[in-house]
Amino acid sequence: MNNLTTSILGNHAAQLGNPPFVAMEPSLTGRSEALISRVGRFSSPLLVCDANTYSALGKRIQEELGNTTLHILPEPVHADMMTVERLLAHPCDAMIAVGSGTINDLCKLASYRKNIPYVVFPTAPSMNGYVSPNASIATHGFKTSQPAHMPAGVFCDLDVLSNAPYRLIRSGVGDVMCRSTCQVDWYTSHVLLGTYYSDIPFALLAPHEKQIVAMAHTFPERNHDAIHALMMALLAGGFGMALCGGSYPASQGEHLIAHTMEMFFAESAHAYHGEEIAVTTLVMERIQRTFLSRETLDLVFDRSDTFNNVPDVLRQDAIRETHTKYGMENLRMLSIAGGKWNALRQTVRAMMLPEGTLHNTLAAAQCPLIIEDLGWNAADFSIAEHNAHLMRNRFTFLDIAALYPRPR
Repeated sequence: MNNLTTSILGNHAAQLGNPPFVAMEPSLTGRSEALISRVGRFSSPLLVCDANTYSALGKRIQEELGNTTLHILPEPVHADMMTVERLLAHPCDAMIAVGSGTINDLCKLASYRKNIPYVVFPTAPSMNGYVSPNASIATHGFKTSQPAHMPAGVFCDLDVLSNAPYRLIRSGVGDVMCRSTCQVDWYTSHVLLGTYYSDIPFALLAPHEKQIVAMAHTFPERNHDAIHALMMALLAGGFGMALCGGSYPASQGEHLIAHTMEMFFAESAHAYHGEEIAVTTLVMERIQRTFLSRETLDLVFDRSDTFNNVPDVLRQDAIRETHTKYGMENLRMLSIAGGKWNALRQTVRAMMLPEGTLHNTLAAAQCPLIIEDLGWNAADFSIAEHNAHLMRNRFTFLDIAALYPRPR
């Protein structure tokens, strides 16, 4: 069985030392033991599923392996520290995650803290965090990116992935198609504030993004070639995060809006992550195009009501996150940002997808396009959008919108 890691990473594979063994086949039935043996021999692995992923694939893996302890996570499953603690309580020498975003993040962090390896059998092409070394975990209601480690193996069964609930497939499309807004935000921060930036993650993703755009209309048909392209893109995105040491190439303003909506209005924000990102990416593209159409950039930080709309439980976290971003040195750099604006505009416009392409691709894949598609309240969303820049020490076009002295 071929290891796809090298074909995704090319000559960058060496930079990750010992990257995961990645396999993707039309079917992996009967292969569980052979696949796991490629990365290690384990005497007491913990098989982690929820009820749905156990039915979809976990039961088959349990039967094929035999020597596993099964942990079925109770519904509803949350990627939070309380659930991580439950996994940490199990004596085991490896973890086998069967699922997608939440289960992968839980096993990633728990195995990292136990200093044992984990492998993942994805059950949906729904997100780009399978091979990333960080885990998105909620602590006291505040979602953070926790340092963790990469899986030892990622084993993708295209039959299983193609039969995932379609909302999870379109979530993966949403999570991939934020590339454009992420690159624009990250590069803008690099130019204006001197933060680190790398083109490598976007070069890894580029060929797969083109395939997704071309085949978007075939996702509702669960086309294996389209699902393969999507999963390759998701893996490339995760490797890109690993190479640059953070989520920068895959999580910028569009993710801040979605996370803020979840934190401020948890009761109404219950769509799948990638569905949210499809909508917030379109919002972010609109914000970026609005400001890139302006020939001058005059930023002013003069907002006495900065944290007024931030819930009390999150206010201290928001103050901490923005303290460095709006420190004196950064404000000094932003005060002279206007001199770099025209050159910046030209560069980032070339990074963006042609106007209309993002919307048309998401629409062809039947992704949500507007906040009403998610059941979100417009007034709530407006509060989240206008406060999202406070939630993380990451400079994006949300900051430009917040610091711009004129109405949007």
